[in-house]
Amino acid sequence: MAKPPPVMVRLLVAGRDLSPGTFLRPEDLSTVTMAADVVPSGAEIDMVAVRSRLVGALVRRPILHEAPLDLGDLLLAGDHGFLAAVLQPGMRAFTISPDQIVSNAGLIWPGDHLDLILTQQMPSGMPLAREVAAETILSNLRVLAIDRQLVVSEPADKRSTGNDETSPAATAVTVEVSITDAERLAVALRLGKVALALCASLPSPPALAPLQGIGAQTAGMEKPSKSTTIWAGGVMHALARIQPPAATTSMHVFSGDGEKEYKF
Repeated sequence: MAKPPPVMVRLLVAGRDLSPGTFLRPEDLSTVTMAADVVPSGAEIDMVAVRSRLVGALVRRPILHEAPLDLGDLLLAGDHGFLAAVLQPGMRAFTISPDQIVSNAGLIWPGDHLDLILTQQMPSGMPLAREVAAETILSNLRVLAIDRQLVVSEPADKRSTGNDETSPAATAVTVEVSITDAERLAVALRLGKVALALCASLPSPPALAPLQGIGAQTAGMEKPSKSTTIWAGGVMHALARIQPPAATTSMHVFSGDGEKEYKF
């Protein structure tokens, strides 16, 4: 009797060499087909739910290209101590909630770097050209997490995995800031809403010891020159050409014939 063919499974493997301190992105995940009876211990089977769980995880030890992904080499975003592990010494994690963000964070991933642009509606009575202002308040902030579960308190079994086409993109963004920048950001969010601008990709960080120096790829990053304020009139020049109505002064004169109003 012929021996039945082996049962084959698809394993999740690294799509490239992964260095400690980096965050897993969808493009970092690849698959290989292997006989089920030789699957390494701890390897993950390729399934939609598993991919969703691994994206955003922190790489703790070097993982070679096409090596099976083992949870022992990763720290998942929901694990206890995740944020504390990825923070540089003296830095803070600051979460910006969906209602405070102008732009959608669907194309931003953990490990990216952002500029934060404050947009503000000015008080009434300002000229049209000065009714709206925008200014870059913080630059090159490292994204630690993208997850609406950080700010939405729903039962775990009712949260969307984010893989179906109808689910909205996660918009809660947790960034790494200094104490001073955390205070600056807290004030900015009271003044208006924040737009997210994605910075150019940085080179992969060098290999680091597990959970030591994680986030060092941001150290020594050059800050851009001081930001200038962009007003509505600088974006839409027609607003700058609109002349405000001329101010008028009126005087009411009361006499025996009644009241008359004079404008000048």
